[in-house]
Amino acid sequence: MKAPGPDGVHARVLAVVFPHMEVSVRELYTACLRSGRSPVTWKTGRLCLVRKEGRSADSSAAYRPIVLLDEAGKALEWVVASRLCRHLSVEGPDLIEAQYGFRAGRSTLDAVWDLRSHTSGVVDGGGEGIGSIVRYCEYLQ
Repeated sequence: MKAPGPDGVHARVLAVVFPHMEVSVRELYTACLRSGRSPVTWKTGRLCLVRKEGRSADSSAAYRPIVLLDEAGKALEWVVASRLCRHLSVEGPDLIEAQYGFRAGRSTLDAVWDLRSHTSGVVDGGGEGIGSIVRYCEYLQ
């Protein structure tokens, strides 16, 4: 996203100044990780309404609300998410094959495609084998 969050600082600016502030930024992020907290301002967003094409401007349905967050907070979230994914994939716990969240190379779309491929035989067979779909869904839970 090109628009800045409430602090008005673009990601490009952070990329330019980061080499000069690397130690300070690392210390700040480390303090956040150790305390389990981040600055409240990083969780505060700026609401923007983006107009949808083909909709009347006077309709509330003509706008999509988005919230712009500070880049520094988004970077910290990226650090946490990447560390969590790495930990779960390398050190465990052992995740079942049906686990899609917090796993590298897996997404919700992969889960949908997996379910679709599993159920296509039942649909093609006129509904026979519905029990296997129920068991598969129970396995996913």
